[in-house]
Amino acid sequence: DLVGPSCPLSELWVLMGAAVARWLVCTMHSRFYGFSCAQTQYYFHEYPTDKVHLKILVRLVTIRFCDKLMLACR
Repeated sequence: DLVGPSCPLSELWVLMGAAVARWLVCTMHSRFYGFSCAQTQYYFHEYPTDKVHLKILVRLVTIRFCDKLMLACR
């Protein structure tokens, strides 16, 4: 029987669907990671005279955001 829940092909489709979904999620997360790095680099290049506490805040937010993105792709 090639149709129904006992079919080995249905399990294969589920596994392939999960793999494709994970690949898409990791691809999108890597793009967001790149955008975040570029935005942070732009900030530090364009605003070198900002106060130290603001620069620390930007670094902490960037690190926290990037950690969440990398943990999602584990």
